[in-house]
Amino acid sequence: MSIIKVLLTAPFTMPFTSIGVVMSALMLIPHDIYHTYNTIYKSPRFGTNVKILLSILVPITLIIWLILVIVVAIIGSVIGAIAYPVGETYGSICDGNNKNMVSTEVFKVAKDVVVGFWNWNYEAYFVYLEGMKKPYEDGHVFEIEFTQIIVGIVIAIFSMIVDGAFIAVMATVKFIPGAVRLFIEINKGIRELCCGCDKDTCCIVGFCFLPYCVALALIPIAAILVYLVSIISGFFYGINSAIVSYNTGSVLNGIKQTFTNIYVADKVSNESIFGSNKSCLECINFGELGDYYAQKS
Repeated sequence: MSIIKVLLTAPFTMPFTSIGVVMSALMLIPHDIYHTYNTIYKSPRFGTNVKILLSILVPITLIIWLILVIVVAIIGSVIGAIAYPVGETYGSICDGNNKNMVSTEVFKVAKDVVVGFWNWNYEAYFVYLEGMKKPYEDGHVFEIEFTQIIVGIVIAIFSMIVDGAFIAVMATVKFIPGAVRLFIEINKGIRELCCGCDKDTCCIVGFCFLPYCVALALIPIAAILVYLVSIISGFFYGINSAIVSYNTGSVLNGIKQTFTNIYVADKVSNESIFGSNKSCLECINFGELGDYYAQKS
């Protein structure tokens, strides 16, 4: 029955949810641009050079934002279109209701997702801008010299290229073990969802194969997400290296942070995939370079 529900509802809920969320993000782009730039230019916290630098970064972050929305909307709509009808079916069996007809609840959930995303994007997404509208308590204005901005941009670009390339290679090497881990976790989660009340009954009625099918179907989607995250993480790692360079007053520390970023990415991925927080790249770990910030301030 759960498979029938998925087949009957998924062709409607998947495109409605994914297209609805993406269209909401696109329609709110002018709203996002206006409020972000308006807040930056009117902010009493930043000097002219900082405002120019932030203005350059805004289009990049908005492009990354749209890419994330598209990917998450597609993945989320696929997972939701499968998981909700399955969970509803087996949840009703556990409760003794045994619903045999397709309820309209899944369509309501799809609508609530789109409306909720619109409201969040329109209001809550801009909460972080509120702080920029107020001056610092001591009244100082944060400013960066023009030469420091140029140096920061160069370090950021260098770090983005190096970190992005290394992390992409790392994602390729670890994709197969990562896919196996993903399969195990998704399969385990869906089996608990489907068979939580009575595993024997679930297997007798022939639905034990469903978790495997869903897990296998999601792995190609996860592959796209992995490489996308690799590219995006390279961008943010690059910004981090530039910040470390500025905070410590050292170009060398910015370069060191570039390689430390690779070590951190390797360590985090090893912990997620293999359950070990160790890395074979300890030789390029230069520690918490951000500690220099406390010395400078």
